[in-house]
Amino acid sequence: SGKLVMAHNYIDGEDILNKSSIPVDFKFKKPAFISIVRCEERSKRISRIIKASKKLVLDGYNFSSIIIGDGKDYELYKKMVVDYELEDIVYLIGRKSNPYCYLRKADAMVLSSKYEGYGIVIDEARILNVPIISTDVADSKTILNQGFGIVCENSCDGVYKGMKEFLEKGYVITNRFDYKSFNKEIDEALEKFIES
Repeated sequence: SGKLVMAHNYIDGEDILNKSSIPVDFKFKKPAFISIVRCEERSKRISRIIKASKKLVLDGYNFSSIIIGDGKDYELYKKMVVDYELEDIVYLIGRKSNPYCYLRKADAMVLSSKYEGYGIVIDEARILNVPIISTDVADSKTILNQGFGIVCENSCDGVYKGMKEFLEKGYVITNRFDYKSFNKEIDEALEKFIES
């Protein structure tokens, strides 16, 4: 009694790969950052991406930031985009039943959270070989340091620096995410727990 096991969610890699091949209905400027997120400022801090985008525009960079998702702060973010005069840089395109076709077309995924559980969106980006820029939350440092992206300080300035580093240097993924092995490890952990 009192035993506990921690296991991640299974990843349906085949489904993600299949859905990612569907053409997108939206044209965006490259390089393109993408965030797939619940629009909720307290934890997700999408304002960091908007503010970082403004600073990068002032620095002279040309790019786009696409934010997929909805939530209670969606209108707040729309207003920020207008107030910061970023209508041709930051696109809030709402919730999509298939975000993977957008994710696959992006140059990098940005996770700007102040705090986060295990980010499934990180695994989705890894399946599609999209570099990740993430604040130092949950397992992001452990995962990204394996060759999947850039870990940045958990602040607005950190997100800005992470995006800027990507715009200046790019990022080449040096590891291949094997979702089948990932799922097999989950099976093994659960089997061990059941047998013990």
